[in-house]
Amino acid sequence: MKKLSFFIAVLLVLNIFSIAPTTVFASALEGVFAYSYSDATSDEATMDEVVGDITYRFYKDGTARVKDYKGSKSTVEIPKTVKNSTVTAVSRDAFYECDFLKKVILPDSILEIGSNAFDTCTSLETVNLGNSLYRIGAGAFSGCESLKSINIPKSVTKIGSYAFFDCEKLKVITGGENVVNIGEYAFDNTSWLDSKPYGLVYFGKTAYQFKGDDAPKQIVIKSGIVSIAESAFCSCTKLTSVILPDTVETIGKWAFSDCDRLADIVIPKSLTTIEREAFDYCQSLENVYYLGSEESWDNISIGANNSDLEDADIVYNYTRAKADKMIIRTSVILPKNKGTVFVKGALKIKAVIKNANGLTTFTSSDSKVATVNSKGVVKGLKAGKVSVTVGNNNVFKKYSLTVLNPTLNTKKTTLEVGEKLTLKINGKVGKAKFKSSNSKVAIVNKKGLIIAKKKGSAKITVTTNGNIRLSCKVKVK
Repeated sequence: MKKLSFFIAVLLVLNIFSIAPTTVFASALEGVFAYSYSDATSDEATMDEVVGDITYRFYKDGTARVKDYKGSKSTVEIPKTVKNSTVTAVSRDAFYECDFLKKVILPDSILEIGSNAFDTCTSLETVNLGNSLYRIGAGAFSGCESLKSINIPKSVTKIGSYAFFDCEKLKVITGGENVVNIGEYAFDNTSWLDSKPYGLVYFGKTAYQFKGDDAPKQIVIKSGIVSIAESAFCSCTKLTSVILPDTVETIGKWAFSDCDRLADIVIPKSLTTIEREAFDYCQSLENVYYLGSEESWDNISIGANNSDLEDADIVYNYTRAKADKMIIRTSVILPKNKGTVFVKGALKIKAVIKNANGLTTFTSSDSKVATVNSKGVVKGLKAGKVSVTVGNNNVFKKYSLTVLNPTLNTKKTTLEVGEKLTLKINGKVGKAKFKSSNSKVAIVNKKGLIIAKKKGSAKITVTTNGNIRLSCKVKVK
């Protein structure tokens, strides 16, 4: 009877999720699965039993958790049920250091992956997560250095600290649109994070972190974000003001810790929780502009070691219109004329950034035609058209360029015997090689000087900028 009631509750929660906001789903699951996620006491667990290569821990409510794996298979598919019990979780350390494991398939019944469950599974390449998964624990896939991609189901709302830390090859992360809680360093040292441009990095409904050493003076979190991740802006020492949107509900631990120049912050009335040490060592914090009433402020749960926030001057019933006036407006100004660069040549984009906020980024639309570095220097690779997007503080402008092959000053010429002509190369980078097809008619030296020798025809071939070949037809009369 307990088992039936449990899954009726699950179905009700999943039905709520289909029509309700993520936060409603999260709070509902917390209530239904509260003790499923905690360490079970001896009264709750009935026994541990080995089935195949897996040790399961069974519970009185008719559920089971994967406790340990002693096999050596490269592919493991966890069943939905075992001995008439529904498998709802993978416990902490269950597959720790199973370095032979290459593929894991989890059923839709799995609700949680425990801490360090697949930690240091260095050969793990493929993970299929079930569609009811709610929480990925701290360090769950840390050190899975062969993992290249993963899809986070929309049911996931929590990802623990270091969850994918040191997954160096993890480049593609899809899904995760409903994640509202991320622990510190969850995606650090991954190809996914490395590929992100400098600036504010978001994941799901969470502001994950500010990437880059050149911290901005102001951070404006975009609308729709529900939480600020743990340590998201820790030690952003240049940061002076923060503006949060009307959707933020939680500020995670250490989120703004050590932001010693932070003076002003706009907090919406949607905020319910400020976790411990979120504003620790923010001694410059003077003004908190709160969009709600004093009574609403008193209902916010504020964790320990946030005295700098609590001691600041709080302005109640602040308006969004006033907050918008605080925003530092950034503008990106680019040259009006389109750019031209030759193959293997270089051109620096003269971008003017007014009210810059953080690092300016430069991105090529086609890196096979031209590349661009962090200082805006474009290098032509092959003939074609390309655009470079210049961005700062979420303001972007495009600059159009044409990459050209080098050209000769003439493709055809007629000379008298003894007459001379120097070939000139427009757009030459580096050395060029000159060669005559008929040195009895016309010769050419290494500087491109042609000397007509006798009547007839010859073809002067020029190789420049790598393997680009140009030619000039010479007729001597």
